[in-house]
Amino acid sequence: MFYQSKRLFTFFHKSNLASKVEAKRLPLSFELLDVEGAQIKEEGPYHHLVKAGNTSYFVVGIGKELSAYDMNVLAEVKAKVADWILGSGLRVEIEEIEKVRQFARSLLNEKTDAETAGFLAYLIAHDTVGYGPFSMLLDASNDLEEIEVNAPTLPIRVYETEFGDCQTNLRFASEQAFRLGINKLIYKAEKELGASMPVVDAQVENARIHAQIKPYAQSGGVATIRLRKRKVLGLPELLQNGTVGADTLAYAWLAVECGMNILVSGAPASGKTTLLNTLLSFVPFHHRTVVIEEDINEIDASNSLNNIVALYGTKFGKLSVRDQAINALRLRPDRLVVGELRGEEAKEIFASANLGIPFMATMHSNEGAYTILKKLAVKPMAVEVKSLSMLDIAFYMKQTGITERKLYAGYEFRWLSRGETDSGIEIAGVDKVGVFEPIKLGRLDAEYIPHSKVIEAYAKKNGISVKSALKELAKRQKFLESLAKEQGDVAYSKIQSYRAMF
Repeated sequence: MFYQSKRLFTFFHKSNLASKVEAKRLPLSFELLDVEGAQIKEEGPYHHLVKAGNTSYFVVGIGKELSAYDMNVLAEVKAKVADWILGSGLRVEIEEIEKVRQFARSLLNEKTDAETAGFLAYLIAHDTVGYGPFSMLLDASNDLEEIEVNAPTLPIRVYETEFGDCQTNLRFASEQAFRLGINKLIYKAEKELGASMPVVDAQVENARIHAQIKPYAQSGGVATIRLRKRKVLGLPELLQNGTVGADTLAYAWLAVECGMNILVSGAPASGKTTLLNTLLSFVPFHHRTVVIEEDINEIDASNSLNNIVALYGTKFGKLSVRDQAINALRLRPDRLVVGELRGEEAKEIFASANLGIPFMATMHSNEGAYTILKKLAVKPMAVEVKSLSMLDIAFYMKQTGITERKLYAGYEFRWLSRGETDSGIEIAGVDKVGVFEPIKLGRLDAEYIPHSKVIEAYAKKNGISVKSALKELAKRQKFLESLAKEQGDVAYSKIQSYRAMF
């Protein structure tokens, strides 16, 4: 890993020098654009949200334009820093960024004022041992959800939690600089964007990266970096911001506890995985849960489960998610959790449910109800009808505003083959399904709930009446409402204590 990072850095250093008459200057691999507008939010000493007209900008800077003199000083000092790194044997990795920043600052102190020297040192450090604009944005804020490059030399865009899509004042100087920035970012994933691999998917720490270059990217290079928030939204936060109501969450709790098979559906970035993580809070404490993901670690069960096995699919290129779904059965699971159903793994997951092993998973869908069944029944998932009838519940997530996500609807599927209904829509001439909607516009349907499949299953499982099951639903709703006032760790501690009673 050290060799690869050193090679990338050396190539980057020499390629910049080769184009310069004077080898004592090394400009940045990116440009800082000027933005005129009013600051609306400060994210840190060098990161600001600025409003200009109707457009929001995420700006990296110090509130003043860098002069030609500043940029000349930066280029001279960056060349000295690069020579120092190459000569000192310092690891060319982001972990060394503070050492490089301090060294650059020591060279800049006598050349410019303190504020400018600090900022220039910051830029130099990120452009040498960091990932250039990428590491500055990754370093910027807990409120950035995504970083987007539509073309190498166009301004980079970000998606900010509160203000949505924002343009930044950063852009790469060239296609080569963009490619090197990506490769510095993904080298720890043992991948390299280039002629032999023009399309790359990788995960580095809390970032999920997808990048393409020519011939697949017409602009020369595109990239999307999806950020997993350092502060993960948990059960209390979802209740507080209205993503879910305590009533719908209490209903979901009973469904999970009854071992029902659950899908969380919705469009991209609608909050599917966030809800799935919350549902894991309700898995019975003693259950052995096997979590399967493709190559991106998005499921966080650290606060939820005490008997968990995590498996990867395509991360190392040898096993598919379907292979791991088959392998999971050898681990004696009480429950399977899949980060996202996309292909043939769906067959295995539904077949496992037919063997009595319940599942929870997410799936992309632009609508709820029958659309979910149709997607499951056709390629590439092509779940057999006899297995498809194992689906009990689907939750449909929806992005209702620029930054708002909501558990919009919930569906119960009742199947003729399971003796749950005697009417409904015919499926492939083999089965019939009735689709009911206990959750509408984010709230429980009070008229339907007494007849809910979940309430019936909970009453049967515990040998109690439907009336008693409804009382338990109300009791858990009240308990969850109390958790909305707690901090994350306190809330999870309380819910673990509560779960331990079952």
